[in-house]
Amino acid sequence: MALCDLLSTDPTTLQALLGRLPDREADAERWQRRLQPWLGAVEASGRRLGTLLVSHDGLRTRFHSDAFGAPNDDTIRTVLEEMVSAGLLLPASSVGQAGGWRGWLARLLPHPAWLRRAPAADQPLVLVNQLVEQSAQLEQRFVHEAPMFVDELLAAWRPDAADAPTPAADAAIELELLLLHLQGRSRLHRSDAVDDRPAVKFGAAPVSDVERSVLRLRHDEHRLARLADALRADTRRCTEAAKQCHRMHDKAGALRQLRRRQRVAAALEQREAAREQLHTLLIRIDASAADRQVLEAYRLGAETLKLARGDLSADYVHDVLGQVADALADQDEVDAALATPVSTAATVADEELEAELEALEAAHIAASLPSVPLAQPHLPEPTTHEELGSMMDKLCVS
Repeated sequence: MALCDLLSTDPTTLQALLGRLPDREADAERWQRRLQPWLGAVEASGRRLGTLLVSHDGLRTRFHSDAFGAPNDDTIRTVLEEMVSAGLLLPASSVGQAGGWRGWLARLLPHPAWLRRAPAADQPLVLVNQLVEQSAQLEQRFVHEAPMFVDELLAAWRPDAADAPTPAADAAIELELLLLHLQGRSRLHRSDAVDDRPAVKFGAAPVSDVERSVLRLRHDEHRLARLADALRADTRRCTEAAKQCHRMHDKAGALRQLRRRQRVAAALEQREAAREQLHTLLIRIDASAADRQVLEAYRLGAETLKLARGDLSADYVHDVLGQVADALADQDEVDAALATPVSTAATVADEELEAELEALEAAHIAASLPSVPLAQPHLPEPTTHEELGSMMDKLCVS
């Protein structure tokens, strides 16, 4: 790991950080400025490598610089002391104890001199933040799983442990630290070891008798699988030995190896049949557990539905719907009654008003027409009395 990526890209600053820290009593501010990059670098290196463990020798190797060599031993010792004092590191042996790392610090607080004692060079320390984060991730991933053997859990948690920067042995140690941390918080329970194979269960519920029996069956299946693999290997060895005897013209030896291969093949067939039966039984057990969970969900759903429904029943629903229908019918009658005219006076009044309106409209139309002068008719002049007398005389003579 390039230390300059974590501490400083300036060669002068990097060389100063790798050297001895200044005197704390003489210049506390300068000492603090030189210490802070180290605290962040140790935390960041643990995240980058995906490891919980920190030690004096490990930091010397981890932060070795090709240009300036390894960090100063006193500097590393001071960094570890300060991280222990600040609660950023704790001894691996204290993980999972009562009260966790806070309880460990509380037990040390009455003795401040212990906090200044440098950890041994080979003493493994644990990054507290990494411990908390990774244990939470581990629990979240496997909390809904059935009890598991620790070796199976390690294979599922770190499938690439063999190729990871952290060796496989360290991965097993770190997994055990995570399990101890969760167990100290009552978030994990251990089962009795089956032929030296420990098993764990995540969550607050302990391992039940049924789960313990299932673990025993799974272990037996695993053991039969290993026996079957050994018998297959023995079968291949017998075949190779028979070929070798045949090449050496040892007919008796070849026949002996072939007979042995037949016996091994018969034993292998028996082991495979037993393993198949165990596998079928485990499948049935898992199916039964799933059915039980489904039935439990149904029961819970039925109880919840009853609580949500309360006193609601079919008769009550019918009564309410009948009341609604009656109320709607009454409202329809009220609406029909309101739509009927009160008397004929309103109709007469409306007809008179319509006639008056028509007269007004006719007057308005007449007023709006232009005035046209009328031609005077030609009337005869009036007859005088003399003319009337003359006319009378004529009538008498005739």
